[in-house]
Amino acid sequence: MNEETTKRQDSPEEEQEMTLRDLVAKVIDMYRMLRAQWKLVLLSVSLFSGTFLLIALLTPPKYPAQLTFMVREDSKNGLSGVANLLGQFGFGSGNSGDLNLDKITELAKSRHILQAALFDSATIQEKSDYLANHIIETYNFHRKWSDDKLLRDFRFVHGNVEQFDRKENKALKHLHQYMVGEKTAFVKAGYSKQTSILNITAYARREDLSIALVESLYRHLSQFYIEQSTAQSRQTVRNLELRRDSIRAVLTTAETTLARTEDRTLGLLLKEDKVPQKRLGTDIQILNLMYAEAIKNLETASFLLKNATPVFMEIDRPLAPIKPVNASKKVALALGLGIGLLIAIIYIVGMQMFKNVDIKSRDEKSETS
Repeated sequence: MNEETTKRQDSPEEEQEMTLRDLVAKVIDMYRMLRAQWKLVLLSVSLFSGTFLLIALLTPPKYPAQLTFMVREDSKNGLSGVANLLGQFGFGSGNSGDLNLDKITELAKSRHILQAALFDSATIQEKSDYLANHIIETYNFHRKWSDDKLLRDFRFVHGNVEQFDRKENKALKHLHQYMVGEKTAFVKAGYSKQTSILNITAYARREDLSIALVESLYRHLSQFYIEQSTAQSRQTVRNLELRRDSIRAVLTTAETTLARTEDRTLGLLLKEDKVPQKRLGTDIQILNLMYAEAIKNLETASFLLKNATPVFMEIDRPLAPIKPVNASKKVALALGLGIGLLIAIIYIVGMQMFKNVDIKSRDEKSETS
């Protein structure tokens, strides 16, 4: 019993030892196979390294144009009392909370902002056209769309996105996906967590295109963010303006009616006949108080709107000349070396396994016969 138990306990260790031994033996055998087939390995590595190096040399350079900026929102600084005062009248301040840098960077890459920028006109290489058409020409989209009957030789002729047909919508979606897609993206946005400084960067194949694109994106991003952040406050101001104007109109009418009554009677009225006139005077006093209160609320709301409006502060604009960035030759060589070696190993090991199976099958046939 004890001897059997000992054997059973030792067997897994022996099997593990044999497995590691076999693994080392296989690695050595593989090294010997590769060494024996060094010409094939050298050919594979040279072929793939040369191919990747050629692709890196033929890849057009990129011109990184970066625009940095800050966003300041002072809607909370010393305005809590004002916000509480407006809350008594059912009007909010429109403050959405702390500045969300992630939201701003995502907006910069959204189709809404990008399409607004794409249909700004810019002069690229002495040719004035939509930025969208410049990108189509620069990145040779006509060749990409050569098999697409709908987009073959397509160009944008107007920038009214709401009136786009299926062809124009399809082209716009292709452009947006190409500009922000994971593999082809040449428009990026980010920020520094330490300084909260944001940036928009374009890596286009032309220097002037990169500069025009980031400046247009920044302009439309700032306009959209300010409009959306202050929408509620601006609506508050408009409502208070309407209330003020309506009270003033009623007050003017009442004052005119009272003046006409006094002019007609010249003050020769019995006390009973003066009752409507006194009521009209009381209404005018009430309207004057309401009008004064409406003006005060409007001034308060206007003050709050000015302080709640985000301020976009441009820090550094991209300036020409921009140093081009070429594809890394070292990365291309390393990638070609790795892929070439891997392909060679797979081929040699596969051929050896095929030979072993073939030999084994022949031996089995010979034993059977």
